[in-house]
Formats: sequence, C-alpha cells, structure tokens
Amino acid sequence: MRFVFASVVLSALAWPGVCDARQQNQDVTNVTFDHFAASGGSGRPERARTVTLRDGEQFLVTVQRTCVDAFAYTIRGVLKEPAAGPRPSATPPGTRRPLADKRIGPTAHDDRFGGYIVDVISKADADSCVLSEGSEEKASLKDAQFFVNVTTDEWDYSVSGGFAFSTPGGRKYALVPKAGSETVMIVTRDEDNEADAVTSAGAFVHLFRSAGIFHTLAPTFGISVETDDKAAYFGGIGWRLGRVATLIGGVSLSQLSVLPGGVGVGSETENAALLDNLPTESKLRFMVGISFAFLPGGNSIKKPFAGEDKQPGEGK
Repeated sequence: MRFVFASVVLSALAWPGVCDARQQNQDVTNVTFDHFAASGGSGRPERARTVTLRDGEQFLVTVQRTCVDAFAYTIRGVLKEPAAGPRPSATPPGTRRPLADKRIGPTAHDDRFGGYIVDVISKADADSCVLSEGSEEKASLKDAQFFVNVTTDEWDYSVSGGFAFSTPGGRKYALVPKAGSETVMIVTRDEDNEADAVTSAGAFVHLFRSAGIFHTLAPTFGISVETDDKAAYFGGIGWRLGRVATLIGGVSLSQLSVLPGGVGVGSETENAALLDNLPTESKLRFMVGISFAFLPGGNSIKKPFAGEDKQPGEGK
C-alpha cells in the first residue's frame, strides 16, 4: 500500500514537468488595435486584448488604420503607473499620406509584467493623414492607449474538498444457522445490506494550466474517507467549472473486506466470530464526484502587476 501511494504522489509531482515540453519554434503572437475606430471613426473600437505568453515569448502589436508619420508608438510593461513623458517631436510635414498599419515589435514578454500599454501619441505640428489613397478627406485621429493583458502559461494548482461515489460497493457476509444443527453455521452473502455505490468525503489537488486544454481538464489526485471509515486514494481527471467547482472522475484504490483464507460462500463453521474482523484487500474502483476549492492556487495569490519598473522597448 505504501508503495502504491508513493507512486501516486510521485506521479503528481512529475506530471507538470512532463507536460511542459513544447515546441520552441512558434509563430509570434500578433495583437491588433484599430486606431481610427478608437478615435471615433468607422468600426468597433477595442481598448484591450488578452493574450497568453510564456516568459521570453515574443509578441507583436499592429496598430491598424493609423497615420504613421503623425504619431509616435511605444509599448511599456505595466508594473506601476509611470510618469507622463515628454511628447515626441514631429517629423517634417510632407504630402498627406493615407491611413496605414504600424507594427510595433516583436517584444519579448517578461514574466514580471501582467500586461502592456501601447501609447499612440500625436507628434507636434505633424501633418495629418487622409482616409484612403486618392481621398482628400482628413482622418480625425486622437491620442490613444491600448492595453495588452497577459496571462502566463504555466502550471498552477488548487486544493478542494468534496464528495465522491465509488462503485462497485464492498461485499457483505452473514452467518446463517445450518438446518438441523445448533452449532454449525453457513457463510452467505448479505446482499440486502450491500450498496451499489459507496459515498465518501475527501480532499483533492487539481493541477491546471492558465491556458490550453489543461486549463479545463485538470489532473486530479486525492484521498477520501468512505462510509465504512476506510481510506481510499484517488487519481483521475477533473473538469473545471470555473475557479471553484470541479467535476472529477477516475479510479480509487480502496480497502475492501474479504473472507479469510480458505473460507468462501457456503463454507460451514462453528466460529460465531468468524466475520467480526475480516481482512481487507486493495482493489481499484471507478469513482466520480464534485469538489469545491477552498485554497487558492500558488500563482493565483500573486499580484498581477508587481515588481520593479522596467520598459520593454519602443516601436520604431
């Protein structure tokens, strides 16, 4: 039993490392922001976008429908509210250009940042843009900010308590007097007192990631106490229904009562205490249940914007 329990614990500790292997060459995440729509023009304005990045992973911000020569573009990490900087100087005015897209980055994500602010600041005395090539209608653009909220793709955990049901239930036995004898009894199945399923209460640990399939499907391990006061060890998968509730399913390693060696159903005995202290045997059973988190995960208690001020870079 100790060996099996130790194997379950070691599997729980090793799982995050096994599943964390990824391909290194991935496309750069691109975040788009419509400057013209945010300035009151046509289109649906968006002020923020959420992406999931690993520490050091690069992302790109594309400012769509903007006047590239008339604005300066910077991106800064959100640690604390920085002091307002001086307005950048303008490039010499020239022929009015149509609205275009401005790419900022790629920027390597720093895990200390919980997000980034993209500043679009007009240049002093800059020439404005027109709506499109060949148009003479001036594009009305204003200073704007766009927020890139970042969730770090890493392992987290939660500790929960709940209820579970295991099947099949354990067998029950009884001694029935043998007909025509006052001392001999026969071992029989006590099916009237057998349950189809066993109810248990337990504590569970759910391992999950901040994104991807393992954000919803969480490897789950736990220990429960069944109605007969025997402990059972659980391993399986949890379906996370948000931050609190989780549906669980898997197998439990339980201690079930069995008849003593050499004794079976139908055996005859004169020992009236034969069934008082039955031996137990470890068996796997199917278990389902629901749990509710009562302890936040290790990464959940971190402040999203904590650390020292650092500017990741500027668009050029």
